[in-house]
Amino acid sequence: MLQWAKDNFKKIFFFTIGLLLPIMLLFFAPDFKFGETLNYSWIDLLYTIRGNIQPNKNVIVVAIDEPSFQEINKQWPWPRSFHGKLISELKKAGAKVVAFDIMFVEPSKYKGDDLKFEKAIKKAGNVVLGASISQVKRKGYSQTIFVQPLQELANAASSVALVNFFPDPDGIIRHGRLIINNMPTLSFAAALLSFSPKKQNEWLNRDLYSLQPFLINFAGASGSITTVSYYQVLNRKKYLPDNFFKNKIVLVGLASDAAVEVTRSAVDSFPTPFFRFSRKNMFGVEIHANTVATILEGLPLKEVDSPLLFFIFAIIVSIPIFFRKYPIRLAVTVISLIIFISGISIWLFLTQGIVLHMGVPLFTLAISGVGWGLTGYFSTYKEKKKIRGAFDRYVPPAVVEQVLKNPHLLNLGGEKKFLTVLFSDIRGFTSLSEKISPETLIYLLNDYLGKMTDKVFSNNGTLDKYIGDAIMAVYGAPITRNDHADAACITALEMIEALDEVAPLWIKEGLNKPQIGIGINSGDMVVGNIGSYKHFDYTVIGDEVNLASRLEGLTKEYGVPIIVGENTKNAVTEEFTFRELDLVKVKGKLKPVKIFHLVKRGKVDAKLNELFHKSLEGLNLYRKGNWSDALKIFEEILKLYPDDRPSQLFFNRCKILMENEPETWDGIWKMTTK
Repeated sequence: MLQWAKDNFKKIFFFTIGLLLPIMLLFFAPDFKFGETLNYSWIDLLYTIRGNIQPNKNVIVVAIDEPSFQEINKQWPWPRSFHGKLISELKKAGAKVVAFDIMFVEPSKYKGDDLKFEKAIKKAGNVVLGASISQVKRKGYSQTIFVQPLQELANAASSVALVNFFPDPDGIIRHGRLIINNMPTLSFAAALLSFSPKKQNEWLNRDLYSLQPFLINFAGASGSITTVSYYQVLNRKKYLPDNFFKNKIVLVGLASDAAVEVTRSAVDSFPTPFFRFSRKNMFGVEIHANTVATILEGLPLKEVDSPLLFFIFAIIVSIPIFFRKYPIRLAVTVISLIIFISGISIWLFLTQGIVLHMGVPLFTLAISGVGWGLTGYFSTYKEKKKIRGAFDRYVPPAVVEQVLKNPHLLNLGGEKKFLTVLFSDIRGFTSLSEKISPETLIYLLNDYLGKMTDKVFSNNGTLDKYIGDAIMAVYGAPITRNDHADAACITALEMIEALDEVAPLWIKEGLNKPQIGIGINSGDMVVGNIGSYKHFDYTVIGDEVNLASRLEGLTKEYGVPIIVGENTKNAVTEEFTFRELDLVKVKGKLKPVKIFHLVKRGKVDAKLNELFHKSLEGLNLYRKGNWSDALKIFEEILKLYPDDRPSQLFFNRCKILMENEPETWDGIWKMTTK
């Protein structure tokens, strides 16, 4: 037996380690940040899977939102007489409780304002005002700071309660509280005030601290609780049904994307369980409303964590070790266990309101299975990663992905597709290279190309190649996209904006801010791997590609940063502002093409819109051969916009054509240079 143990020591050692490590991870991980994050992520996933549920009909949010700011048209803070009127309207409408998620800590700047507000609060007899508590810790001592409303307002209110939230360690608000330092929270005070005397006593006779923190039963993401705008309540007969607020708990608070409250330095919104997957916050007043609903429903969500549950999980995470010699069986077993225990946890949450902390167990099970059964896969993955690292230096990441998934893409050849191509070029780069050292030139160029390439990739473009200081990018290949024209236009606009990021380095070297020209065109192109068997590039070729290059060159002629072809203008699905420039026949093309200046994403202001309409009027006269009238229009434009380069160009052209009238005129300008 001893000899067998010696002979198999290595196997026994690794078996024991493999058995103990998952159990130790299961036991210790929840006490560390990554374990907390896993468990919290699972809770967030449960909420997300459940989605929106029927909100509690007894809770309504009155939102101080953007429409209210527009309707009321006053700077915050508003006169408190408005809040007084709001309370009176809600009282008349039969509201059971009115709770303010707003701090009234300083006297109003409006004369007699606080008195009117105080009277309205006292008369209503159902108002809860907000207070806050914070703790300042210094070396050797800590101090609790309590901030409450003006004393006269507090005396008039039915209750003063804390508006504080206490996020979990990852900064997300999932849990609510009933009392803090023996003072009720706003949510609990509002719920309590709505209860009958008998039910109030039942709650107050319970050990409230033992009931908290409790999971808030969120009805959904922001906007799930019934919400009306503040201004609608002030004129409720016009906007709202008669019994809308009858016997309801009403919470009033900020629901604006702007930080308007002077006592707060940021927008009054916070991450909730829906934030992890939607990246959207919830306004504080909505969190209070969801918490009130949770209290009214009797705290329906229960977190379960017991020694028996740990024992069950310990057995489950140990199972993969017994399948370590059979990778396929191991993979099937681990996946099946994950699906099974995840399904049970989801079912318990959806049907019983029971929350199991499954993040760490699921992670441990996955690690245990992967660690034992997929070493071969990992070694293959490592090799692929090594190849990818080298390959990424030469071709775009999207192409790497396609090649790894479809090796046949390495074969020479291509296909015809409707795509969009973008060319950009730095103006005066050749003369610039004569003014500075080669080292500085490369430094500036690398910084410029890096920032511009980021814009290409962030809009799902494929970097085709660098041609000195020029960039060529393709949209719609190798990954097919229907919005490739939009993506190219957005990239171009972002490139122009990014010049402000590039400029400081150039200015530091004694140079001016760089200026670039961008040409964009869409059409049928041949795309694929083109070259020899030893060396090839993933690229696009065709007349439409050549036209995009010519359009980039025309930006110098027309004095605009971005020129697009008519195909691109017609292909975009988003709203962009285009200015028609000309009908040209570029070198190498038989058919004329309309060209446009891409001005911006969205609409321009009225003045620019008028300029563009006026310019088009002059352009139409120019094309008809009515150069004298066209000249007058461009002259008018230049009086208002003397630096408008297209108008300068056509003004000069009209003068030349009037002095040297051609024998035939079709309105097409023939470009003789590239």
